[in-house]
Amino acid sequence: MATLFLRIPFSPTPQYDTTLELTHPSPDFAHCATGRTFSVTWACRAQRLAMNTCMNGHANREEEDKAREDWFATVGDRRREKEEADRINEREKKKHHDWWELDENGKRVFKNEEQGTR
Repeated sequence: MATLFLRIPFSPTPQYDTTLELTHPSPDFAHCATGRTFSVTWACRAQRLAMNTCMNGHANREEEDKAREDWFATVGDRRREKEEADRINEREKKKHHDWWELDENGKRVFKNEEQGTR
């Protein structure tokens, strides 16, 4: 018996997806789907249905609620991380503008007339 790991998204942000460990008799669906595009729908129907049956046992309302609770519990952390990243970005942008003597629009500001008349 092989173990198949599937990522089932419960949130719009990929880093908060939940990984479920599904024990499946064999990774038939993965082998069948390799190298196919839309033909996987009819070519691997039996394998897909077997995999979906296994997934439905794990991806129930209870699991979704747990993932949702986890997502909402970390909203403050993600907001603080984003604010910190924005502060760093603004600081780096200011350094860049100061170094290259740029104005607010990103245009080069020349200190004396000789440099600006090229």
